[in-house]
Amino acid sequence: MSSSKVDNIHQAPLADPELKISAKRRRKEKEGKVVDKERLQCEFIIPKKNRRCPLTCKKDVQYCAEHLKQTQNDIRVTCTVDPRHTVWQKDLKSHVKKCGAKAVESKQVSWFKENHNCVLPSKVDDQDTQIDYSKWIPKVESIYSNFRDLELIQLEHDGVKERVEELGNPKHAVQQSSLISHLDNKNLLSNELTYVEFGCGRAELSRYIAKSVIHKTGSAADFILIDRSPTRMKLDSKMIQDAEERKLKTKIHRVKIDIKDLYLDNIVETDFANEKGFVGVSKHLCGAATDLTIQCILANSKFNSRFTGMIVAMCCRHCCDYNMLSQDSIEYLKKFGVEKEGFKHFMKFASWAVNGRRPGMKDEDGTDHVSGLSIKQREDLGLKARRIIDESRRYALEQKGYKVQLCHYVPKEISLENTCMIVNK
Repeated sequence: MSSSKVDNIHQAPLADPELKISAKRRRKEKEGKVVDKERLQCEFIIPKKNRRCPLTCKKDVQYCAEHLKQTQNDIRVTCTVDPRHTVWQKDLKSHVKKCGAKAVESKQVSWFKENHNCVLPSKVDDQDTQIDYSKWIPKVESIYSNFRDLELIQLEHDGVKERVEELGNPKHAVQQSSLISHLDNKNLLSNELTYVEFGCGRAELSRYIAKSVIHKTGSAADFILIDRSPTRMKLDSKMIQDAEERKLKTKIHRVKIDIKDLYLDNIVETDFANEKGFVGVSKHLCGAATDLTIQCILANSKFNSRFTGMIVAMCCRHCCDYNMLSQDSIEYLKKFGVEKEGFKHFMKFASWAVNGRRPGMKDEDGTDHVSGLSIKQREDLGLKARRIIDESRRYALEQKGYKVQLCHYVPKEISLENTCMIVNK
């Protein structure tokens, strides 16, 4: 190979934008042009965690925008649409009109039905639970003894192969590849199916399902994309473009709504009144959203009659809500003596599976924790607690006649949230 060709290879643009940035930074560091600035951290102390807010504040300002109580001209007030964030008082009126969290009203859309997919409306409970370690740690161990360890089944799909190879850090693509291959193995990858992605965000998983369907069948599938938040850099148009490049047609229907309020039957009746089956999909469906999705499948009869299967990569069991569990999940936990108070303990333990290990910590470190457990012991307990929550979800679907498989779809080195639930009719 000639030297010019070698030079061209080294000068080829990197596929990952993050790698471009890091390479540029390294060059500037070598030339002595980079000066690291000290990060200005917000000085607000979060009462529950007894530590400083991790957000950054502006120069000469003590707090970040969320905790900045007052300036010379204005104050921050709670948004009247979504109390989880604040706005400047002078901007409140205009902000409410365009707030991304603005609730969908039933008079606007036929597929809104408040609390249609939950047993009880959500009730916010901000009270800290005083953990009884002597009671609930043995309870977790006792329940978990009924289960076998989950199997690691990591698969790859040719439809995502190019994506995996072009990325400098392909961890998300590796996860997508495994999930899509699991769908294919269960005969759930076809242009004769309509895919419903719950908590879709940008819809990256749906895009690569779409590409994989085209790769496998030469035809395009249809998609319903569900998320309660507005999302930047959506891939909906890319999915249409991918199909048009092959002279194919695809239908993409995005729905902005909380899953608990989703009357999916009305979408089925008005926009998808064909004979295609439905497949539910999601990658890292957070906390209570998984339980709401299960109830959505069961509570919408027209959708359910054409429901063929589902794959969900679950996460954030510490963000679950007892009031959002299906009745069968509640009954399953009650059999082991776990009701609302106990469920709070399980959610707390579940957070330990992915949180708490600082760089350099050894497995035996951290015994100064209030529980008296080392960091490794807490992680193991957390994994067991979240497995129990997942088993309650499996039970709820099995009671309705579905076949459910739980497995690790990638190793924990790829993602700590590596458990997926595969559902077949």
